[in-house]
Amino acid sequence: MKRAWIATAACLALLALAAAQSPLPRLRGWRVASQPVLTSPGWQLPSPQAAIMAEFGLRTLQRATARRGAAGVQLAAYRFGDSDGAYGAYTYLRHPGFHAIALARGVLAASSGRQIVLTRGRWVAILTAPQPPPAAAAARQLARALAPAAGAPLLLPTVAYQLPRAGFQPGSRRFAEGPLAFAAACSWLPPALVGFDRSAEAAIGDYARGVAMAVLSYPTPQIATAHFAALAALPGMRAQRSGSLIALVHGADAAAAAPLLNAVRYQADFTMVPPSPVGLEALPSLVLSIFAFCGLMFAVAVVLGVLTGGARVLLNRVLPRRFHRFQQENLIQLHLGGGLPGQLASQRK
Repeated sequence: MKRAWIATAACLALLALAAAQSPLPRLRGWRVASQPVLTSPGWQLPSPQAAIMAEFGLRTLQRATARRGAAGVQLAAYRFGDSDGAYGAYTYLRHPGFHAIALARGVLAASSGRQIVLTRGRWVAILTAPQPPPAAAAARQLARALAPAAGAPLLLPTVAYQLPRAGFQPGSRRFAEGPLAFAAACSWLPPALVGFDRSAEAAIGDYARGVAMAVLSYPTPQIATAHFAALAALPGMRAQRSGSLIALVHGADAAAAAPLLNAVRYQADFTMVPPSPVGLEALPSLVLSIFAFCGLMFAVAVVLGVLTGGARVLLNRVLPRRFHRFQQENLIQLHLGGGLPGQLASQRK
């Protein structure tokens, strides 16, 4: 038994090791030479980037070279703990010179020509090639490997949808769930005032005429209220709170900031559950439940009885000497009437 447990644990460890050593999605038509998976802190990244990736929840990083004919592409695959961290890393790695491209349904991608950044679920990948065509071809294969099943929606952090579309500059959206990523994305708002230690999330974007906006999301309206006063008191800041959301506009007067602030609205989702009847109103359902339970128990008893009787009859036919007794056993009689056997016989006459 002990050996079986050891063998099972060893198999599970080997499976986990194999999964950790080959996290790269498959690229059909490409020969991929991958390097070892990096799981230790640092991931051989520059110091600022490594700290930000750790803040987003980076788990593994693997680099590889993909070749198809004479074309070669350098691939870096990042795997995060959840899709929110992957999306935040995608917005951080997508530099201002990138423009959005369409690769596959449910996959976000941006390109600068020779370099493409894409994300889906917990994955973020960077593909780099000397020429744009190989990078685009490999990115399409990778996007197909990461594409979700038919009908599966692309889920982004909720706060990312709160930035208004009117006047928004494409490619300027950033998402942060920690002070380091927020400081890299927003220079006009101190991260210490946001409250990331209380599970805050932030979406930052640029608008026309040098206007910048940030939407902060908190777990509860009470936490948002506690941070609102300090944020609204910053010089040149226009602020407005809606439920657990705080909208901040920088670089705009009151008239220009009002449409952006009013576009941010907190909408709570409620699920209405009909109440269960109580008192006399619950009596019919209670009686029906009792009858249903009794019927179920009766059915179980009948089935068990049929199975037991049928098994006994079958065993008596197959193995009669083992499960059936043809001769009655001798009974031991004790005459405890108080008289001798002769006296009892005379009394009977």
